[in-house]
Amino acid sequence: MNINRARGWRRIGLILSVIWFLGFGLFLWQRTVEDIVQPYSDTLKTCGEILDIDNEALQYLRTVEEIDRRQSANFAKYKKCQTDAEVTWNNTLPSNWLTLAVVVGVDLVTIALGWLVVWIGIVIVRWVQRGFASA
Repeated sequence: MNINRARGWRRIGLILSVIWFLGFGLFLWQRTVEDIVQPYSDTLKTCGEILDIDNEALQYLRTVEEIDRRQSANFAKYKKCQTDAEVTWNNTLPSNWLTLAVVVGVDLVTIALGWLVVWIGIVIVRWVQRGFASA
């Protein structure tokens, strides 16, 4: 009867391991992607804010020609900022396979540690039970 109970607990452990692998893996992947994209997003936001500030200054110019010229210069500066941000992001972007390998590796290590902790717990409980059984 103990053998069947052990099989049942192992099955529960396997099911929980699969749920953990998928859930924690997706969580790690999502966090990793956010960490990779955040600097690029911040740089693009800064480019937009610079364009807004430069365009706000246009209201103090007197001639339409001067406004058009400065507005074109501001937009060219904005496009250059976007291009520079994209080039920097592409140069610092890690390989998707490497990122996926790290995420899966961390995920598998956490599962292995979980099984190790449970196994140690079972060994300790059985050891304590044997101590009480001999008394």
